[in-house]
Amino acid sequence: ENTTRSNGWGSDAHVPLHSNAFGSAPGTCTSRTGGSRGTVQIYNQGDGSVLPTRLKNQLDGITPGGNDKTCTPISECTPFDCVVELCGISAAAASYSETEFHDWDNGTKFLVNDDIDAGVKIATAIDNHYGG
Repeated sequence: ENTTRSNGWGSDAHVPLHSNAFGSAPGTCTSRTGGSRGTVQIYNQGDGSVLPTRLKNQLDGITPGGNDKTCTPISECTPFDCVVELCGISAAAASYSETEFHDWDNGTKFLVNDDIDAGVKIATAIDNHYGG
């Protein structure tokens, strides 16, 4: 539905926001650490890395996880070869933002309590992308 709306609106950028989990990561929410968590910006090679890199750079340092990165191909950071919110959109720029991990306490606290700061950083990255 989000892909259809984005395409119908004719958006220039498509940035779905998600929170991630590390699948079979050992431990519990209270015992996990941030070494393998942080913001992950996933993109199609054909869409380019500029917007995803701007998003990662803005969020780097405010997310509690220490593994902020961009990645392509999609299968490098997901178990899928394609996700519809990247492969099914017509926007010229796109970044599927796994903004932080919700399977550890610090990540959950960030997602619940610091969303305004993250929102400002995300908006700044998109604004900078279009020359603002």
